[in-house]
Amino acid sequence: MLFSNGFFAGCLMPEAKGFGLEGPLDKCFAGWSRADLVQLAVTILKTIGSLHRLNVLVGDVNLSNIRIVSPDEAYLVDCDSVQVANLPCPVGHEMYTAPEIRGRDFSTFLRSKSSENHAVAALIFMLLMPDEDLDESGKYRLGARRISSDPFLLDYPGFHRGEPLTLCRRARIWSHLPDDLKSAFGRTFDSRGSLHAEADRLGVAGWILRLNAYRERLLDGTLLADDPLANEIYPKTSRKILPPARPACVVCGRPHNETDGRDGVCSTCISIAERVLARTTVRAAGTPAPSAPKSEPKASGPETAASEDKPSDTAYERTCVDCGSLFRITKGEAEHLRNLGYRLPARCKACRAERRAKKKAIERRSDEDGTILDEILNGVRDLIKPLA
Repeated sequence: MLFSNGFFAGCLMPEAKGFGLEGPLDKCFAGWSRADLVQLAVTILKTIGSLHRLNVLVGDVNLSNIRIVSPDEAYLVDCDSVQVANLPCPVGHEMYTAPEIRGRDFSTFLRSKSSENHAVAALIFMLLMPDEDLDESGKYRLGARRISSDPFLLDYPGFHRGEPLTLCRRARIWSHLPDDLKSAFGRTFDSRGSLHAEADRLGVAGWILRLNAYRERLLDGTLLADDPLANEIYPKTSRKILPPARPACVVCGRPHNETDGRDGVCSTCISIAERVLARTTVRAAGTPAPSAPKSEPKASGPETAASEDKPSDTAYERTCVDCGSLFRITKGEAEHLRNLGYRLPARCKACRAERRAKKKAIERRSDEDGTILDEILNGVRDLIKPLA
């Protein structure tokens, strides 16, 4: 824009659209996922990186100077104070200020890119760990506290304080971050960390690399497999470390400890198969199966004593544990079974006959190839319930 006499008056700039990060944050990020938030961080970093390539430092890095349209579109505003060439940035927020320049008059020196790298790390931390705090003006603003006031920062892979951590919302979010990001933040803000010194800090490219990897693991489900709340911006609970999944038994399908079984078969199925094998071996040798002590059996299913309107020879009515049908046991049958030392059957005659046929088929196939235990394991899925 020029005056009528040709003198420079100024220039027109596109309007910075979007919203700022002044609370309530729950409304700011309504409908967003953590993957969206990570993409926003990458978008902001790319903008800052483009300025760095032009030898321009933002100087006053803080989330209040950012307007957001979407995860892929954001604007830096209030850029009249950026550091260009030998013109210093005269302002800054203590929370984002590198330790080596805190307390100094910003207008009297030029900041280094390493100092800006500390501010960039703080910016990404505050964006990924959003929480509202009262600032000095009494307004709710994102990250009004200094990062150093967050004790959980000193609980990262490679270093643990061994002290109880504050159960604030930001601490809950921290628990869901992947270990590599926790380590990068912790080593940057911990005065003993390997990324804390001015010459060792991660630059824009280093943070973009880590954030892109984080986002990919959120989108492909890698993190969600162990942490169902990993993609939540505000998880309601801290991360729970889930125990490793136990393998399913190849016979019964129940989870089991591998050390307790054999060849993918749980110890329970092996025990049942061995008992069936023992009975089969004894009977094959012509020896009667061992009988149980002669005592009043305990019913394994619903039963009722015969009433006057039932046939006089019916002693019990029971429900078959396999097919669910009602069957009767006569007094003579009950007396005969007790004399032999057997319990009353829990299955109807048809289901008992079917089970006997399955057992005989297993024994017949097993005798043919000499692998009786393996064959019994293959059929034990149908024999898990107690034998009648």
